[in-house]
Amino acid sequence: MLGTNGLPTTVYAGQPVYLVMALQYFRVDPINLNVHASFSGGQMRLSVNAEWHDMTPEGGVPLLGSDGECPGAQSIFTTRRLYYPTTPQLLLRGEYTGGQTGLEGLTASGSGVGLVSVRDTPLRIQKNPGGVTLSFYGTATRYAIQRSTNLRDWTQVDIRSPDANARVELTLTGDGFWRYQRL
Repeated sequence: MLGTNGLPTTVYAGQPVYLVMALQYFRVDPINLNVHASFSGGQMRLSVNAEWHDMTPEGGVPLLGSDGECPGAQSIFTTRRLYYPTTPQLLLRGEYTGGQTGLEGLTASGSGVGLVSVRDTPLRIQKNPGGVTLSFYGTATRYAIQRSTNLRDWTQVDIRSPDANARVELTLTGDGFWRYQRL
């Protein structure tokens, strides 16, 4: 199973999030009412925007099963992996393959998908003596910063994060009035 449980549907670029996968055993299939076999082993992989990560727990996937002949855990969670989103969305795809059931010719597998929106961090402006400091973390975000001493004539500076993983911090000096606009 894969879900965005515990993770908001929207996060900010550069905000640390944790990626976790879970496997859960259901003794009876809720759709066809078949009884599931216990399973263990296999590989857990998570794709984040088509980049695959091995999420298999250290020591492998333990036995998951019912309280019948093959008792095991009802669910497991992988170790949390720290991730910093830098794209407008996170397309998550989880796969579990190669699980062994102990029944000849029967293996366990599963998959799931999730989508999380990623927003740019808002532009942070801090007034300093003689100027301003601007900072943001974005996905190639661009701002126009303007300064005027008389509110009629404006000088403009364009600021863009150099790449999707960049934190931009810039100090501009000069007295007067400041305004900005996201481009």
